[in-house]
Amino acid sequence: YKVVLVVEKKMSDRRLKEGWDVPDMGDTQIIIAPSLIEVTEIVNSHREAIHVFSGIHAYPLVNKAFHLIHDLRLKTLVLAEPYDFLGFKGFLRRYRKKIQFLKYGRGIHGLLHTGELGKYWFEKAGFPKEKLFHWGYFTEEPVLFNDGNLKYGVKNKASILFVGTINKNKNILGLVSIVKKYLDLFDNFTIIGVGPLENELK
Repeated sequence: YKVVLVVEKKMSDRRLKEGWDVPDMGDTQIIIAPSLIEVTEIVNSHREAIHVFSGIHAYPLVNKAFHLIHDLRLKTLVLAEPYDFLGFKGFLRRYRKKIQFLKYGRGIHGLLHTGELGKYWFEKAGFPKEKLFHWGYFTEEPVLFNDGNLKYGVKNKASILFVGTINKNKNILGLVSIVKKYLDLFDNFTIIGVGPLENELK
């Protein structure tokens, strides 16, 4: 299938400072910082496509494109990570999610959430179970089988790769504690990133 990736900018300033490079996307067509008129043209030329969004209100361009596609009743998927539901701000976020469901729920064909926590809270917001799908930043490693064929599969022991900011939100210290308890279950554990909890992690 043809894949078109539309982004607001080539890369965030924070990630550029951390030394990130834009990955090779292969045959993917990449469109950077289009105007609203160009976004409308992209949508109209891809009406049969499945439109996948990184959130709804996360970025101004994404928000405008989402509303356009929602009004046209095109096929829509939304990637959504669990939100912080604690305290007064958490209460407001829960209320906001319920409003989003009432406003856009019927037009969203699938909500791709990360983890059980995401599933729980999006169900609480009103999204039906049949529209919720587990999704994660996972890849499969190629495994050489006995017959000599190279296939994608799962090794006996899992390898963990964490790439992200070393901060409280990512809960990397909690993950390290669990991995330390079950070292015999993992092949290796690699952490790539910087952040305020770097020294504590070390």
